[in-house]
Parts: sequence; C-alpha cells; structure tokens
Amino acid sequence: MKESNPTRYKVFFHRGEELGLNTKVQKGRAWLDDDGLHVEGHVGPLLLISKSSLLSAELFRLHGLCSVIGVDYQVAVCSCLSYVS
Repeated sequence: MKESNPTRYKVFFHRGEELGLNTKVQKGRAWLDDDGLHVEGHVGPLLLISKSSLLSAELFRLHGLCSVIGVDYQVAVCSCLSYVS
C-alpha cells in the first residue's frame, strides 16, 4: 500500500563522494515512500533512488555542525542529506 502523503523534510544535499565545509550544496526536500528516496530542489524533482538500488545509509555528524545521512546506491553516491530544523 502506497503512503499517500509522506513527510517531506527540508534538506541540503550534494551528489558526490567528497563532503566538507567548503562543499557547495543545494536546498530542497527529501522523502521516502514505496518507490524509494526522493530528492527535490527548487526547480523540481532531481533524484529518485529506488529501494532496490539502495546499498547502504549512514547517519553521522559533520564537524559537529549538522546531522548528515550518507547514501550509497548502485548508480552513484549521494554524500549528503542534511536535515534542517
């Protein structure tokens, strides 16, 4: 059964393997539903990672500044989804 209205979280995101204090990020929203992990920017949908493509996810703190979810998936690496409170 598909969730009709999943919670969308405000995030900063970056696609790539390196993540540091000088990394350029984009603002957007992210949510998880039956299709997978969605990331949407100010210009519309940017990324959909299907559940079958997800390899791993790791939650960590970046220099004590923010919570970061690192996501590995089969096609590429999305290094950062950082929650905005």
